[in-house]
Amino acid sequence: MIATKNESELAVAGLLEDHGYKILKCGWPDFAAWRESDHSIRFLEIKPKGAKLRKSQQEMKKVFDQIGMEFTTIEVGKAGNHSYTFEKVDC
Repeated sequence: MIATKNESELAVAGLLEDHGYKILKCGWPDFAAWRESDHSIRFLEIKPKGAKLRKSQQEMKKVFDQIGMEFTTIEVGKAGNHSYTFEKVDC
């Protein structure tokens, strides 16, 4: 069961679980980036340099992979005063 005090959410979650669904409330990416010109969407998880995905994020990435949606992890490091480095990470 999900961790919430919202009775409506609990009722719907229970119904979905009764029908074999697993409720994923944690682990969602930080950003959904939508580009209207070509109707593309990317889901991005932003992490400080060296940080790893939490278990719930790893599980969410697996779900995204299974349904063919891109889930990208971007590592951000400090390069100096108000400057950053960005690196795509394969998890």
